[in-house]
Amino acid sequence: MPSVDFFSLGNSSLSGPSSGKYKAVLLNIGAGKTVIVPGQTTNMNAENLVDFEAGTKLISIGIGNVAGGPWQMTSFNSSNTYMRFALFDSAGLPWFLHDIGALQSAYSVGCITIDLTGGVATTVQSSGSSAFDGASYTWRGIFYNKPTNFNVNGPLKLGVCGTNVNQNSGNSQYTIINMRVVSL
Repeated sequence: MPSVDFFSLGNSSLSGPSSGKYKAVLLNIGAGKTVIVPGQTTNMNAENLVDFEAGTKLISIGIGNVAGGPWQMTSFNSSNTYMRFALFDSAGLPWFLHDIGALQSAYSVGCITIDLTGGVATTVQSSGSSAFDGASYTWRGIFYNKPTNFNVNGPLKLGVCGTNVNQNSGNSQYTIINMRVVSL
C-alpha cells in the first residue's frame, strides 16, 4: 500500500534534495568594502565569500530577506583595477559570473543561477550610477559557459576576482547587502 508520509509508492520512492550538499548563507558585508589588488595581477581570488562542498550541483545567488532592505552587489572600478564575482574550482580556475563593466564605472548584479551539471551560469546584470531602485538601470540577462578545464566535481569557492593591469597596487570597492546564496 502506498504511503504518502514516507514518499513510498510500492516499488518506487520519491526523494527531495540531498541534505548533505544543501547550504544557505545570507551575506551582509556592507557598503564600500575595499580590496587591494597588486600590480600586474590577473584573476586573483581577492576575497573568498562562500565555500561549497564537492558534489554541489546548483548555486543560486539573489535577494535575501525583504525586511533586510535592498540587495545589491556593486563594484566600483578605478585606476585600471577591476573586480568581478567568480566561482573558483579546487585548482583556482575562475568561472566569471558577470561582465566587468567599464573602468571607473558602477554596475550591479541582480541574481545569478549556476547550473554546474549543465555547465552554464545565468546572470541578470545592470549598469547605471543611481540608487538601487531599478528605475535608472538597464537590466539584461547574460549566459556564461563553464570554462573548458573547470572542475565542477571538487570543492568550489564563490569569490571576488581582481585584475590590475597597472604596475602599482590598486584598489576597488564592492558592496554586498542582503545577498542570499543557496546551493544543493
